[in-house]
Amino acid sequence: MQPQPHSFAIVSQPQSLLMRLRNQSNASIKSIPAIKLYRDNKNYTELNLFRQQFAIDSAAPLLYTSAKTKLLTYKLIFAGISAFFFFLTFILWNHSVPFATGFLSISESTLLKNMIGGICAGFGAAALFIAAGLRTDRDTAAHLKRKAQHKIARHYARKKVELGVTGLLNFGKAYATSAALKSAYREAISHINDHHDEILRLFDHISHSSGMTSRTREHLYNQALCELNHKLHRVIESFRNEI
Repeated sequence: MQPQPHSFAIVSQPQSLLMRLRNQSNASIKSIPAIKLYRDNKNYTELNLFRQQFAIDSAAPLLYTSAKTKLLTYKLIFAGISAFFFFLTFILWNHSVPFATGFLSISESTLLKNMIGGICAGFGAAALFIAAGLRTDRDTAAHLKRKAQHKIARHYARKKVELGVTGLLNFGKAYATSAALKSAYREAISHINDHHDEILRLFDHISHSSGMTSRTREHLYNQALCELNHKLHRVIESFRNEI
């Protein structure tokens, strides 16, 4: 009967050790200071507006920015053409015409030289005028307008062909539908022109606004063109589902 206390001591020692470790763990957990979670009542208005604007700009196509480089290339091309014709004008007006001196008089040669020089000067002025008149905002808006008009005209022609086929069976109904279609087509073209004129007036306000950086102005141009593109798309969809 002697081994029983000894075996009890062997079993009780791990249990007492486990209890001590558990008590130490609970004491260390209680000693950790409680972390208080404060409620954030601050209003991050500017940050939220920036996030919204960034999401809009990332989703919207940058029509003005993408067309600006292409239009700058066109300006350089027309400026180069203008410089070339002005250079020819300078050469003609300051030198004689070699091929005309053999069979023309001095007065006739001078008249021919002045005529050719005037034509070259006219071409140079026209090229310079075109280069100076190119504007990214207006030209991009005009491109969107022509594109929308072309799509409207294509849908109109397709619907007229469909009405022509159905008109063989029911002429009276096809005639009334054709009249309604023509009215819807004119109305759609009118809406496109109205949206284009509206955006041009907005461009004038943006370009004449003072105290605005070039980056901000470009940002407004991109948004205005994106809005115009959206409005024109709605006009096209409305006309396509009209009849």
